[in-house]
Amino acid sequence: MAVDEKCLLLVPRATVTTVTNTREVSLPDGGEQTALWDYLARQRKVRLPRADARLSSGGMTRWLRTQLHISVTQWQNLSQEKIREFARENPHFTLKAWAGCALEQLAVIEADKSLNEILGWRAMAKVVFP
Repeated sequence: MAVDEKCLLLVPRATVTTVTNTREVSLPDGGEQTALWDYLARQRKVRLPRADARLSSGGMTRWLRTQLHISVTQWQNLSQEKIREFARENPHFTLKAWAGCALEQLAVIEADKSLNEILGWRAMAKVVFP
């Protein structure tokens, strides 16, 4: 799968070889990253897109609405990511890879929220130190 230079940063554990003017990236089938995405999808009781589904803003919107039950606006507020820009800048990214990364990002956001509640950061923020 050919990947733009910017997109390469988003694909962990990838094997990279140079082929003329593009970069060829091979993602391991059933590798650690895919196993993590499958686990996160099972935890949320959602289905990941097929591995060969191409990335498009329509596909991203549909997956957010049907699987996560959130709107594009809600996703953009959570992730600070514009769907159309991401799809345009990463034409060789798959929908499954994006959905897996979205699940990872949501897990991190939820973990941060839980940690803040457990540690009481809101209460500590009111403390004024001399």
